Amino acid sequence: MKKLKDLRMFLFILILALTVPSSTFANESVMYGPGEWDVIYNTSVTATIYGTSTSTFTSGGGDVRLCIESVDPGNTVNSHFVTPSGSVLPVMSYTNTGSTQGSYFCFGKIDVRPYTDSTGKVNLYLRTTSKNQSSDAVRLVVED
Repeated sequence: MKKLKDLRMFLFILILALTVPSSTFANESVMYGPGEWDVIYNTSVTATIYGTSTSTFTSGGGDVRLCIESVDPGNTVNSHFVTPSGSVLPVMSYTNTGSTQGSYFCFGKIDVRPYTDSTGKVNLYLRTTSKNQSSDAVRLVVED
């Protein structure tokens, strides 16, 4: 009788475990939300002394930050966010003083709330220039 009761309990727990939703089966598109940085744009560009613009991407509003990688030794790369209406956010400047390509570096966050539309989102693109070289292939990552 005790074995039958134990078997019923085991089956009950097994059925319960198999029917309760698990995060393992959740949607692969994870949105971290407030407090976590989500990559919203990732591209490689050739920054020139004349400037290079990226394609437009959308931020959910709030804070964004730019991360940059692979700046050539001795070069300075300047980049800034631009809204389609032409508003220019502060210039961010990274100088690689090392002897190898620059590692992954993230600038401080920038508040884009003043530029959001009625849905709370903002379209942006990056304008990037190479200061000390005619061209420099760099990777730009935007986090929201």
